[in-house]
Amino acid sequence: MNKKSKNIPIIVDLDGTLIYSDVLLESSISCFKSNTIKFLKSIFILLIHGKAAFKRIISENSDININNLPYNTELIKWLMDQRENGRYIVLCTGSDYIYAKKIADHLEVFDEVHASDGVRNLVGFSKANFLSNKFTENNFDYIGNSENDIPVWKASRNIILANCSSSLINKIKRIKNPEIIFNKEKIRLAFVTSTSKNNINSILFSLRKSISQKNFNFIGNSKLVKNLKPNPDIYLLALKKLKLKPKECLAIEDSQESLNSAVKAKIK
Repeated sequence: MNKKSKNIPIIVDLDGTLIYSDVLLESSISCFKSNTIKFLKSIFILLIHGKAAFKRIISENSDININNLPYNTELIKWLMDQRENGRYIVLCTGSDYIYAKKIADHLEVFDEVHASDGVRNLVGFSKANFLSNKFTENNFDYIGNSENDIPVWKASRNIILANCSSSLINKIKRIKNPEIIFNKEKIRLAFVTSTSKNNINSILFSLRKSISQKNFNFIGNSKLVKNLKPNPDIYLLALKKLKLKPKECLAIEDSQESLNSAVKAKIK
């Protein structure tokens, strides 16, 4: 690493980049299950006050286990090495600051944290403008994973890709050759819940700009199985649909009762 690179900060996206899941989805499910009334009120907030306000109220009324998030361990190890070599590492995410700070504190690899704050939704052009004003344009390296990151990559010095689709990689290469590509692992996602299909659709509709049904290889609801959680039926169905063995899977839940259903299916 040359002296010039050492003075260039590395900016890291969170959802889909640092972790393989999406904090807003995880926290929305948690909020819905623990306080349905608050979740319905948050949708009203979304329509009236926008995405940033929605993320804040969801974050304030949910509780996801930071320790059990599916972290991109390859990327984290690389970031740790870069920091040991003197690079300045910044987490900059569209997720709400409440969870962004918890994740940063847990990983102990970031020097700064910037995130959506209830007013500003720090994604796309908003993120690009913020970083260009803070670090000056073409004076930071950026790691991201989605189409929303294109304006930020265009404002960065070096493009670093993590968990990107082949079509997005090809699109980015037409802008500028990436400095590093962290290959996407072949991860299949399932959304399994004891709630109804209508409730699932409501959750995904409220998150439609961040995630959709296309992000999941299987969505299981209460109508598809005879016995609901904490019985393992919904997980066993997901394993069958995904053609996976329990040892190949990781379950993320928001309650011990639901986690027991995964354990009964012999999933970690």
